[in-house]
Amino acid sequence: MLKRTLSLPTTILYGLGTIIGAGIYVLIGKVVATAGSYTPYSFLISGVIALFTALSYAELCSRYPRAAGAAIYIKEAWHKKPLTHLVGILLILTAIVSSGTLAHGFAGYASSFIDLPEILIAVSVLILLGALACWGIEESATLIVIVTILEIFGLIYVCFVASYNMPTDIIQIKTTETFSLTSIFLGSFLAFYAFIGFEDMANLVEEVKEPKRNMPLAITLSVIAAITIYMIIALVIIKSVPLNIIAGSKAPLADLIKATGRSPLIITAISLIAVINGILVQIIMASRVIYGLAKENYFPKKLAQVNSKTKTPIYATTIVTIAIIIAVTSLDLLTLAKSTSFIVLTIFILVNLSLIKIKLNPKTPNTTSTCYHITIPILGLLTSTALLLAELIY
Repeated sequence: MLKRTLSLPTTILYGLGTIIGAGIYVLIGKVVATAGSYTPYSFLISGVIALFTALSYAELCSRYPRAAGAAIYIKEAWHKKPLTHLVGILLILTAIVSSGTLAHGFAGYASSFIDLPEILIAVSVLILLGALACWGIEESATLIVIVTILEIFGLIYVCFVASYNMPTDIIQIKTTETFSLTSIFLGSFLAFYAFIGFEDMANLVEEVKEPKRNMPLAITLSVIAAITIYMIIALVIIKSVPLNIIAGSKAPLADLIKATGRSPLIITAISLIAVINGILVQIIMASRVIYGLAKENYFPKKLAQVNSKTKTPIYATTIVTIAIIIAVTSLDLLTLAKSTSFIVLTIFILVNLSLIKIKLNPKTPNTTSTCYHITIPILGLLTSTALLLAELIY
């Protein structure tokens, strides 16, 4: 059995770390390039869209507090073993591809500080993080919480430095740009991926204290906190420097700091740490999906074994780490990374559909686990489908 060690504050910070991760440190430049001065609106829209599906996850993990997250919800709604198996594999594949991409990104940044081949740096950091994930969830979660606090500090530091360049009317958006709903919504499609990560929290449900109460609260509060943080950062960016400096930048926050005449070393270091955080979260998530599905007899029972000392699924964690190393060293990650968002949105659609079906089933008990009205998963379904269609069209 997994060990219940995570409190509500720890789970919230863990969740916030999975969401803000490396996304805001990299993605905001692309959003600015699309939405311009209206970037805060793009983040607000995408945050509200993400919140609908997050609330569906919140209710489902309260109803079914078992590891494997979305795969378990699909099983409970449809009772179709092939569909459950497929969703479980998609979850694991998403984590592997995402971690591999992040490991390459980390190696690219770190190679400017460390005189070693990038592939060796990537493999080394994966082995270290895989070992940490095996060591224990409390230790892993502690590191993730510390890194999350560092990430938040980095964003506060950006706001502090940029404040010297900002006018007093920070809240009011003034621009000569033509108002364009199309640009705002296209920006929100991009910004949505900075909110992905809350779904990973559901896979920790067997390691959280009082999961039926704490998991819905942690998921909801994490997403709301992320929306608030992103809105503040977006406002700071459009107010403090010319947008062409940030638009499309691969290191937008570092470029913002550089534009103020200060060294970007601190924010670059925090960005590297944020990438490590993202990799560790994905390793833990994928290993818990494997563990949860093995408990449900979808994978070999050996993968459901928990080490008596560390209380972690070492076999599942080791397999995930090896799979990521193989991906890093041999696969075309760019192509796979582009498919990650498609896979995630497909899972979101299935999860919202599952909650609708569960709520409409007259045999489903109306218990304290019924957190939200059926309109929530309906809105989650509609918005996730719209984003998926937009992804295919654009």
